[in-house]
Amino acid sequence: KKISTDIYVRVENKSDEEAPIEFDNTKLFTPFELLSKMYGLPKAREVDPTPFLAMFFLLFFGLAMSDIGYGLLLFGASIVLLEFIDLPAKSKSFFSLLMYAGLATTFFGVLFGSFFGLSVELWPESIRPFMAGLKIFDPFENPMLLFTFSILIGFIQVIFGVLIDFVVKLKHKEYAEAFYDRFLWLALLLQVFAYLNLGYFGVMIPGALNYGILFTLLAIVAAHGRHAKTLLDFIGSGLGSLFQIVRYFGDVLSYSRLFALGLATAIIAMVVNLVGGLVGETVPVIGGFLMAIIIVLGHIFNLFISSFGAFVHSMRLQFIEFFGNFFEGGGREFSPLRFRGEYVEILND
Repeated sequence: KKISTDIYVRVENKSDEEAPIEFDNTKLFTPFELLSKMYGLPKAREVDPTPFLAMFFLLFFGLAMSDIGYGLLLFGASIVLLEFIDLPAKSKSFFSLLMYAGLATTFFGVLFGSFFGLSVELWPESIRPFMAGLKIFDPFENPMLLFTFSILIGFIQVIFGVLIDFVVKLKHKEYAEAFYDRFLWLALLLQVFAYLNLGYFGVMIPGALNYGILFTLLAIVAAHGRHAKTLLDFIGSGLGSLFQIVRYFGDVLSYSRLFALGLATAIIAMVVNLVGGLVGETVPVIGGFLMAIIIVLGHIFNLFISSFGAFVHSMRLQFIEFFGNFFEGGGREFSPLRFRGEYVEILND
């Protein structure tokens, strides 16, 4: 007869004790938990930022690299390492993440028509018409469109972060904070966004929008001064809260770095091709050999430095501009009772 060895212990949780957390994501988002842990674990009452971070991270990384050749190299190298090398769990998560980043880079490379810095017009005739049909625009011919797109997705992410915090506050029945501290700002930012876009496209701005912005500003001033004990404190705290407008627009402008990174990757790739081509044409006998070395090493260098920049700056946008609107962190991971070595981990398969 089998005897159960399970032991159950009832532990009363202290009212002020923070419960440990454990991520519960689908297989698609599991690799991105590594990025969330770089910032810190969410508290039990907070939302898991991993699925939101994953979507925006891939979008930003792909936009900052935007080259078919580099994307395929990242994807292929990650597949080889994952399939043929026995990696630790954290390394598997990292290279799985890099595999997705390679796909995002390839996607934007197709949209921009770039393959190791070569424009679609220089591709072989057999594939040129098909790839040209997939190309949306050339960042060098219309850089302002890429800049505008970078700012647009930045605005969307900032708004999305405020929206997440609004929903979380509603979930915890913090209705006053949700309305006064989040909903009013959502309303203001969306109205200002509509105002700027109507003006940019030369559309007449309706008077209702002007009055709506003015009313929302007054409501924010009143809401932030609601805890003041004197009239002077009410005015000071209320008006002071409007400086958050500067912070929000500063956050949105930070996304212009994606525009700069995307152009820098393409420019370095083009320079590598140009220098390699000049060496191949001017150096006798070994010109072709030197050209091959310059092009291979140059693109490897560009792949490394551009992917590092895309990773770092994409994470900066997540941690500062995005997380700053809804995420506090400071949680602790759920860890069942077990032996844990400080330097060595022994796994029993």
